[in-house]
Amino acid sequence: MGKSSEKRQEIYLDTIEGYRPYRGMVLIRPVSKEGATTKAGVIVGFDPDAKYVDEEGSHVADMTATEGTVIALPVHHWTEGYAIENELQVGDRVWFNYFSSLHGTDVWVGRELYRMIQYGGMVAARRGDQLIILNGYVLLEEVTEASRNDFWQPIHVLKDRGIVRFMGGKREYELPQLTDDIDIAVGDLVALRKGCHVIQMERQKYLATFDDGKLYRRVKRSDIIAVINSFTTT
Repeated sequence: MGKSSEKRQEIYLDTIEGYRPYRGMVLIRPVSKEGATTKAGVIVGFDPDAKYVDEEGSHVADMTATEGTVIALPVHHWTEGYAIENELQVGDRVWFNYFSSLHGTDVWVGRELYRMIQYGGMVAARRGDQLIILNGYVLLEEVTEASRNDFWQPIHVLKDRGIVRFMGGKREYELPQLTDDIDIAVGDLVALRKGCHVIQMERQKYLATFDDGKLYRRVKRSDIIAVINSFTTT
């Protein structure tokens, strides 16, 4: 598999005291996955400079930091295409999607690494015992189905649906044809709009920290087209 030497943009500062980013960027201290230990006792390591051609399935994407601590909030809260109240506070423990981390900006203060992540890439936060789902996202548990034939039973993930496990508030969109006005509840089996953008919140069970190794897919409420379990059949 090919790889390139492309790196994140980097900024070097003498201090972050009083520093606040702009345009909806949140300054976080990322939690590195390098040196993490799996349940089987295997120590995880990787080359942080390697970036593979197939980024969607690359080792770097799997290992990219998706968790950290909020260090500074932006001067101006800014999102693209929708409005939602900022729900973060300095000191919050946050989870963000790996695309936002891969394309974030590294901020170096001496040998201390920080990273700027778009607020729109933030998925969830913990503040003490309080759990906050950010940006109006909904976290879905995957639904699988076994395909039967004479020889084997492969398991397929049904990408057009999922079970609601966590959900945030509603967005207000600039485009009138988009809306979050669909009533859903935790435990609902929901159908998703064909072709909608679905991202795994964390990519590997043995490194997932949000909910003790459970994996969830992050979707927008506006991409949910139906609550399947609300239909009755005879």
